[in-house]
Amino acid sequence: MFLQRIIKHNCKRTIYNVKNKNGNTHIKNNNNKINVITAVNNNNNNFTEIKSIKRMFYSTSTSTGDDWSRQNSISADFKRTKFRETIKRNGYEVIRPLGYGAFGHVTLCKGIAEEDADGYYAIKTQRLKGSELTPDQAAKEKSQQEAIRDHVSNLSDGIVKTHLLKALTEITDIIINASPKEGEFRLYNGRQVRRAVAETEILEYVKECPFVITKHSEFIDGQEIFLVTDLIEGGSLERYLNTRDRSAVTEEEAKFYAAELVVAMSCLSEKNVTHRDIKPSNIMLDREGHIKVMDFGLATTRREDLVLVCGTPEYIPPEVLLSKSWNAHTLDRYALGILIYRMIYGVTPYEGENAKSVFFNILTSKIEFPTLHSGGGGGSSREISEEAKSLILNLIDHKPENRLTLDEIKNHKWFENINWEDVNKRKLEPPYKPESLEDGYASRPIPLL
Repeated sequence: MFLQRIIKHNCKRTIYNVKNKNGNTHIKNNNNKINVITAVNNNNNNFTEIKSIKRMFYSTSTSTGDDWSRQNSISADFKRTKFRETIKRNGYEVIRPLGYGAFGHVTLCKGIAEEDADGYYAIKTQRLKGSELTPDQAAKEKSQQEAIRDHVSNLSDGIVKTHLLKALTEITDIIINASPKEGEFRLYNGRQVRRAVAETEILEYVKECPFVITKHSEFIDGQEIFLVTDLIEGGSLERYLNTRDRSAVTEEEAKFYAAELVVAMSCLSEKNVTHRDIKPSNIMLDREGHIKVMDFGLATTRREDLVLVCGTPEYIPPEVLLSKSWNAHTLDRYALGILIYRMIYGVTPYEGENAKSVFFNILTSKIEFPTLHSGGGGGSSREISEEAKSLILNLIDHKPENRLTLDEIKNHKWFENINWEDVNKRKLEPPYKPESLEDGYASRPIPLL
């Protein structure tokens, strides 16, 4: 549309310029420009000429659309080829896309080195350079614009004030376009960095954790960073829960996943890492059925005076909503309590229509433990165990200092039959084992990437 407006404006200006001239006037047709053959000093002829120019304008516009589509197709092919070449240059072969997100995409790849010929990996690609401004810069620019606008608003009405307000509106639009998307930047170790950089650094700290996704390598090409991690074939815990009746599992099944998550959290705590977005969709299941915690885009190594409100609304603790700053120690433990409730009941305890209503429920509602029903109206019913209730209540206490420590969680009665050494060694039998995917990924149709 913008291109059409420019062409239309030039078309009108050309007609005006040649309208009162005699003889022939030639304007070369250079791609999208209008070709005027003749313009004579006659009203009827001028009218005919104008109609001719309009016909040529619209036909040019249609052709431009086709050219634009072809250019987009060529550009997409070029990007795909460049992407594949970058991956191959670093020792991998692109197989197929695995998923897309707000800040990048994940691709299934295969190692091409002789010693790694049968290895499959997930490569997460994120832009290193997105917005032109950091959050602090954007906030400063917006503040300055508001101050200038206040001064201009006090001027007397007139052409000067009108032009200044128009200019300020245009500048504001430029600042908005140059500002980062929500979540593109985050505070990490006291500085604003893109989440891709923070995630890459944090995964270096937690390489030895048995229930955390493993980072194998990273490489940078131009304005993109490529993060090579394990291929987790069993899908997310969220996906598995949604295949079950009521989108929930039994207490014993929930206990297995919670126990492995507690070990993962203990490992993260030893490295001074807080995940800050523990939820079923960020917990993957490997082909044996054990968990792997992933997506460390919001994780932090800072322990005190946190100020960034982040995470998923249902799993955000009340102190984050009420305080100017808070400590990181108990954030993941609160999320663990919500997760256990979610696994047993199929919903979180503070459900709402939107984030605002969820936050209201977190701050004002009392948690309830309704009777569990299975198999529809005629199915059996049962109560959640008192041990499970106790653990959940002691994890989601509104006062962070009252929440159980990791050692207290391991010694809680709900985990009485759990051998933590076996958990560490991945010796517990998973309640669900994903289907074998030995050749599944390589044999599926490959979309363009």
